Amino acid sequence: MGELQVKRVGYDLRTLSLFADFLAQIKRKKEEKKNNFDLSRYGFIYNVIKKINDEYNKEYCIKEIASSYNISHCLFIQLFKMATGQTPSKYIHMLRMEKAKNLLADTFLYITEIAEIVGYNDQLYFSRRFKKEYGCSPKTYRSDEQS
Repeated sequence: MGELQVKRVGYDLRTLSLFADFLAQIKRKKEEKKNNFDLSRYGFIYNVIKKINDEYNKEYCIKEIASSYNISHCLFIQLFKMATGQTPSKYIHMLRMEKAKNLLADTFLYITEIAEIVGYNDQLYFSRRFKKEYGCSPKTYRSDEQS
């Protein structure tokens, strides 16, 4: 702080430099805390993931799940994303699509049945989501896999 009192040539640049260093240290500490976040304190998130994996075809309300653990839905989404790399809705969607791919390739169930099994009540909606995800319709996917 002597720079401010003496005001030698370049003191203003030196002061700015010290302030920038200070801000950089704060930012680094914040990033370290973010990277060292202790997910083990929130072990319930793994129970939720297991439940979703086991019951992927159910409808889930994120706010209700978060509320049942007395946390905000924003924190729940953050924790879920830290554990899986995806938001809950994206995770459920990808899980359903993978199950649908397996059923299309390995069974002769109607596409309507497969849509219902994996949690979609509307076969047209399921087909659109499938095509968006994989670039082909469920029917085309099945034909390609079974030939």
